[in-house]
Amino acid sequence: MILIVVMSGVFAELAMKKTSIKTGSYEKSSPQIYTLITVTLYAGEISAICDGFGDSPSNITTPGPSLIFMAGQTVTVTLNNVGSMLHNWAIVSEKSSEAPVLWGAQIGSDSIPVNSGDSGSVTFTVGSAGSYYYICQIPGQVNIGMWGTIKVNP
Repeated sequence: MILIVVMSGVFAELAMKKTSIKTGSYEKSSPQIYTLITVTLYAGEISAICDGFGDSPSNITTPGPSLIFMAGQTVTVTLNNVGSMLHNWAIVSEKSSEAPVLWGAQIGSDSIPVNSGDSGSVTFTVGSAGSYYYICQIPGQVNIGMWGTIKVNP
């Protein structure tokens, strides 16, 4: 599986092989832990009955792109709402808008969402290894496709 991550405005394909990626003024080689990862996601409507997340405004899918992190990484996620509805983004342990947010990884909320045309960001430290979800917590949005998977490696 390959993950596309926006790093300092440049798309980089990360695979678990010996590659070198320059980000800002420092360089690390995978599979080492990167000290800062920046991910940009887009939220919006796919159809009248289906919403999703994407890695570009024109590539919104359900489920959204799979994300892979390393435990202990510092990650900044930016969510751009390119849809016409209210959205938000949060990491949870189960695919439910009622699940508690993990690691403080939340942009907006069901009561204070990201408005259409707006964006928001959050920086957090990734917790324990395992499988997680990112979702839109607006009621009913998970059921119509507003979710994606996250794998955290040790």
